Amino acid sequence: MITNTWLVWAMIVGWAGLSIWLANNTRVGKFLGFVNMGLLGGVVLSNIGVAPITSDAYSIVDNYFVPIGIVLMLFMCDLRKLGKCGPKVVGAMVLSAAVIFLACMGGAMIFDLGDETWKFAAISIGDFVGNMQTAAGVATSVDISSENMTFFTAATAIPWVVYSLLAYMVGKSFIPKFLVSYKDVDTGMKLTAEEHAAALEKLNRKEVMLNINETAVVLGAAVAIAGIGNWLGEVTGFYSIVFYATIGILVANFTPIHKCVVNDYLATLIFAMYMFKTGCGAHWSKIASVPWQLFLYLIFIYVASAVLLILVSKLIRMPWEYGLMAHMACIGGPVSTPPLAKLYGWSDLVLPGIIIAVLGQVAGSYLGVFGGSLLRMMGF
Repeated sequence: MITNTWLVWAMIVGWAGLSIWLANNTRVGKFLGFVNMGLLGGVVLSNIGVAPITSDAYSIVDNYFVPIGIVLMLFMCDLRKLGKCGPKVVGAMVLSAAVIFLACMGGAMIFDLGDETWKFAAISIGDFVGNMQTAAGVATSVDISSENMTFFTAATAIPWVVYSLLAYMVGKSFIPKFLVSYKDVDTGMKLTAEEHAAALEKLNRKEVMLNINETAVVLGAAVAIAGIGNWLGEVTGFYSIVFYATIGILVANFTPIHKCVVNDYLATLIFAMYMFKTGCGAHWSKIASVPWQLFLYLIFIYVASAVLLILVSKLIRMPWEYGLMAHMACIGGPVSTPPLAKLYGWSDLVLPGIIIAVLGQVAGSYLGVFGGSLLRMMGF
């Protein structure tokens, strides 16, 4: 097993870069996406004894890179475009977040997860509403024990891979026939043809000439905001993610920084690093030691939220494409929605998918802290 610090960092960054390249240039990579490629790489390399299960480098990714990555992703949150998505797309996102929140809260009350039940619920809400990167920020804020965080990371690895693969195949199942399609209803979206074209061009773009000034300003601002947010968290004793997420959103919407393409690229690399690190935690020995209640809890969230979303979608005649996109936007984040839209040919859902996913990252942070605190007050 490799334990040399430089070589561990070489694996983290090297596989992150390789997973992105594979996702852009190979059929398997395009199907799985760089998130799954990074995750599977960590799973394989740790289980064959090459990558370490735990490392100080992984802690650095959690405590320093993740907050920076979240700020970089939030730099793309242009709230002025949110209204253009139409009430049905935004409504699907709100509905998806609501059923996930209820599933996380209800599951925490059903399954005995020990003394840190409320913390498990907090990071689960952050994960399922915002994605794993948001969960990492919430986990730091609620100060969950390293052992339980390891359990959570290991337990989420396999269900996430299974869910991601199923999401790419659901279009061929009976569900589309059971639910109404958005192609048969008024979308209500106000995005122009030029905005749709720009979103597709961005999705298909492989090479961009980056400006050194832009890169320096974006990276410097992200590090500064993450640092200030964490400092404010330490000073006030409140959740640091609330501070740096809020500052990031304000900067994104009151400065031109949301136009910088390097935001996406730097955040993607950081999240790929995080997914590799997450995969390394899914070692068979760790998974074997995960409490069965935690496995059942996470599976319950996936199944309960999906079933509730399908039933409510059927009841209110919400297009199934919106439901799937919103559910994936919550669980996988902004990086997961473009591949899904591209696979099914939903060209006019590319940009809305990204926008609502960023909204999920914002909401996931706040909902995770709120839900966990509420359960704590209730004695869980």
